[in-house]
Amino acid sequence: MASGSAVLLLMLLAPLEAIRIVQEVEPTGALLENPEKVRKQQQKEYEESLELQKQNLAKRQAARESAMQDVAKKQEELMTEPMKDFVASQKSHAKAITKAKNAVAAAKRDVEKQKDDLKYKPGHDFERAQMKQSKNLKAKKASLSDVRSARQTEEDPEEKDTLKDIQKSLKKEVKELSTNMKEEPARVKEASQKYHEEKLANSQQALAQAQYDELFKQMNITAGPAADFAQSINDRTNALKKASRAVQRAIKHEVQAQADLRTKPIEAYNIAQEEADRKAAKKTSKHQMQQQHHHQKK
Repeated sequence: MASGSAVLLLMLLAPLEAIRIVQEVEPTGALLENPEKVRKQQQKEYEESLELQKQNLAKRQAARESAMQDVAKKQEELMTEPMKDFVASQKSHAKAITKAKNAVAAAKRDVEKQKDDLKYKPGHDFERAQMKQSKNLKAKKASLSDVRSARQTEEDPEEKDTLKDIQKSLKKEVKELSTNMKEEPARVKEASQKYHEEKLANSQQALAQAQYDELFKQMNITAGPAADFAQSINDRTNALKKASRAVQRAIKHEVQAQADLRTKPIEAYNIAQEEADRKAAKKTSKHQMQQQHHHQKK
């Protein structure tokens, strides 16, 4: 094993010479047209492959270092972050309870407001409608009185007939307004009553929901932070496992890159040698065929 390591080290330090010593390539019997050109091409292929594998190894080493740093970070987070999440969860739940209590208080105020509106506004709307109808009726009666007076003093028969028609129309309107005076305020009051009853019902429903929400948040103030703490541990444990698997993959890739650094430059050199041998053999075969053809002609 020691001698093998020495040979491998020699190959990395002196590529072309070491390969010649280890491989002891058998001659193919073909005469190369330009052996120096072939040797330079082999040396170029070897050096390019060597540089490429060095770069790949450096990249893999950097990736492994980054993955190990990420594992260290995930380990630190697993030790510290769950407790921070627990404290933050406690604050969040306490804030939620305060918000829920404020919502209950606001809902209670709205219920009281809707109760007052239901108590007073339908009657108020009745009075407003009554006043409106009374005002309209009074105005129509005044118009009717004016037409009557004008008709009594009018001497033109044609104009008098016109005033008669107007008087008849106004009497009809006065009659309708008198009926509305009795019925419209009651309809307005009934609609207002229904409207404010619905608003009170909605307000009471909102209060019930706010009270339930407050109760739920008060119950959750104990269980919530503990659940968040457990979830934080679980999440960060999974993150650490994932980071650890990434380290294992990075080490595997680095080991492969180290192996490639030892073997692929030699492979590149051998491929260049094989290509040169193939070309030489092809050239020799062609030359032999030409000679054979020449002898046959003789």
